[in-house]
Amino acid sequence: MVKKSVLYTAAILVVVALPASASDTGFYIGAALGQSNIEITDFYPTLGDSLKQSSDSFKAFAGYRFLPFLAVEAGYANLGSPQGLERNVPEHPEVAEVSIKGWDAFVIGILPVSKNFDIFAKAGLYAWDTDITSVQDSEVIYDESLTGTDTAFGGGLGFWVGKNVTLRAEGEWLKVGEYSTVGFYSVGVPYTF
Repeated sequence: MVKKSVLYTAAILVVVALPASASDTGFYIGAALGQSNIEITDFYPTLGDSLKQSSDSFKAFAGYRFLPFLAVEAGYANLGSPQGLERNVPEHPEVAEVSIKGWDAFVIGILPVSKNFDIFAKAGLYAWDTDITSVQDSEVIYDESLTGTDTAFGGGLGFWVGKNVTLRAEGEWLKVGEYSTVGFYSVGVPYTF
């Protein structure tokens, strides 16, 4: 019974969305929520430890689609502040926290599969800002802030749910200094004017 209801609801949503003629060019803005996977090695000067954690993340973006197959986009991405046990000293553990945020800019190539469905890939730059801290017994024993600009890549799917609204699922891979690549996986909603 529940399965049938879900299938009927999905079918109705698809049928309602299909007649809409997607606005395939123009200015757009949007927001997305997702999860970042951060892996950092040798970030603490005296140790060879690594930190590998996930964190809730978000971004806001704006872009312009010049042609059905070409767009440019810029945005702000906050990749969260994951924490991890850096060194397990009995009764005095050290906990590390890494905060990564910054601005990005992309050129996007789009393959319009149908009037309601796109596949896209993008390449660009991510101007990042990180804060790295290590706390032991409620005392900050290491604190460093770094900035830089590195390459960024991504790709995903876009499904038009109306003339101006897209549901977008994507993955982005952002290089952050000497750290490993940060993966950011999100679902967003761009609105085209």
